[in-house]
Amino acid sequence: MAHDITPIKQTQQELFQHQQALEAKVKDRTKQLQTINKALQAEVQQRQQMETALRHEQDFLATIFNLAGALLVILDREGNIVRFNPTCETLTGFTAAEVLGQQVSDFLLCTEDIPLMEEELRRLLREKTSNMQDLAWRSKKGQIHHISWKNTVLLDADGEVKYIIAAGMDTSDRQTLERTLKTLNQELETRVEQRTQSLNAIQQNLRRQLAAVDAAVEAIAILQQGKFVSVNTAFLELFGYPHLVSLSDHSWDILLAPEEHPRITTEILPQLDAAGSWQGKAIAHRPDGSTFTQEISLTITPDQDLICVCRDITTREADAAKLRATETLLRSQYNNFPIPTYTWQHRDHNFYLINYNAAANIANDNQLDIFIGHTSREVYGREHAIHLNIRHCFLTKTSFEEELPTQYRSQKQQRLLLRYLIVTYVYIEPDMVMIHTQDLTERKRAEAELEQNQAFLRQVIDNDPNLIFVKDEDGQFLLANTAVANLYGTTVKELVGKTDAEFNGETDELERFNEADRRVLISQKPLLIPEEKMTDFRGEVHYFRTMKIPLKINNEKNCSRILGVASEITQIRQAQLQLEQSLAQERELNLLKTNFIDTASHEFRTPLTVILGATDILTNYHEKLSAERRDRTSRISKLMPSVSSI
Repeated sequence: MAHDITPIKQTQQELFQHQQALEAKVKDRTKQLQTINKALQAEVQQRQQMETALRHEQDFLATIFNLAGALLVILDREGNIVRFNPTCETLTGFTAAEVLGQQVSDFLLCTEDIPLMEEELRRLLREKTSNMQDLAWRSKKGQIHHISWKNTVLLDADGEVKYIIAAGMDTSDRQTLERTLKTLNQELETRVEQRTQSLNAIQQNLRRQLAAVDAAVEAIAILQQGKFVSVNTAFLELFGYPHLVSLSDHSWDILLAPEEHPRITTEILPQLDAAGSWQGKAIAHRPDGSTFTQEISLTITPDQDLICVCRDITTREADAAKLRATETLLRSQYNNFPIPTYTWQHRDHNFYLINYNAAANIANDNQLDIFIGHTSREVYGREHAIHLNIRHCFLTKTSFEEELPTQYRSQKQQRLLLRYLIVTYVYIEPDMVMIHTQDLTERKRAEAELEQNQAFLRQVIDNDPNLIFVKDEDGQFLLANTAVANLYGTTVKELVGKTDAEFNGETDELERFNEADRRVLISQKPLLIPEEKMTDFRGEVHYFRTMKIPLKINNEKNCSRILGVASEITQIRQAQLQLEQSLAQERELNLLKTNFIDTASHEFRTPLTVILGATDILTNYHEKLSAERRDRTSRISKLMPSVSSI
């Protein structure tokens, strides 16, 4: 009995073709999954690298915290000490192990400063803004240190205060120096004012004396052959004689006290004979027996007459003594003034160093003696700023100050060191210029360190692959890192002061940016945007996960600036989409496979049923069949279970 198994063969061939097609799809799908797996492995490796870099950054920040020259303290929300750097340990004498977990007010603060500290903690928790505060710390030995603090907060993911960071600088020595300098300046101003008043009085006295000279108030007498022949009224009044006749029988030696007479023969007459004149001071004698100090000038005329001019200098001598005492006092104050001071005098179109104080000598390694009497041109050089400024101060008769960088070589070091000075030039009538120099080197070093820290911060944010930016309420960039500038195809310098609209032409994106900014400014709360679309300058689309935070500056009531940090998730998003598509294709292939198997099974079972029925019939007539047919029937019966299970 023969059966047509052509449909079975065709079905088997179709099944084989479908199986080959399915295997090709499986291989293709396997390659896709391998590609996706490589991308995911690269993403995992990148995340591991970022985590390693973050750990390194944390180690670096911890090192900076421990090595910082400033006082650094970290407190938790309750004001307990969490971190206490070595600078704090050195200043206070307490180790970090002794203070961790304790309140600052329990052992470091003075009693009067505790309420100020508690109020500052409440303000930081409430306002979350930085602030400056001056508080005194008491060391383990009881020593008080005046410290200027900068307090700021570190927020957690919910925008709440997690830690309070306080950075302080010990200003005790500076405050003491400032108070001392202020006292000395006030004392100097008082002394200068007193000296000015004294000089004004002396100038007025001199002007009166000059007026008296112009009016011929000097005591003048003319003698011929040793006899008085003429005297003026001032002479009679000065010496107390009623008229010229009372002097007619006397020679000019009557004008001198008896103790001065030996000088006539030993000093005065020899000088008159040799030079024709003599001038000096002597004790004058009056008829009533009184004496006074006079300045006397004797001159022999060509006619051999003797002209005698006398001045009573008793008062002037007393004033000179007072002036010398005052000058001695001022010189002492000048020499003890803590700021290096130099005095230059104008003579013969040059400026000569005539004096300096002890502070100046110390500042110059006690070597200023060699420069006394030298000109500023010789000391500094023709084109040096100090020489030019001395000349300018003298010519304009005005006082001013100017910053001056200079190099010097200390006794301990051979290399040249840079020092910054603030030089004050003071004009003193009639021909002097006084210079005060103050060393600003430490302040300049502090400014340089600040600039270095700012440059370091700039480098940190520029090397961050995330977008970091700060905008104002009008959407203008106040700060941006290199990642933002690269996205828009520009530079950080060109980006600052401009808005997104000047670099991004996608209206829907700009509206979303502005809407998010408005929500942050209105709510004054951070805003997390899980996925945000952004188009770069090439027209390529990127996706970011963005956090926008209200940024308060100083003591603003409401934040008017927005800090944004955006992390790119474009590759992650693409990988997720590819994975979803692959899963959808896999489900579709499984469905096709199931349908095909069901159909193939149905097509197989229909002829198999016929064959099985025929086989059963042949089995019933097994005795009547030939040996060959019985053998075939037996093989078919054995094959049927295997074929049915396909």
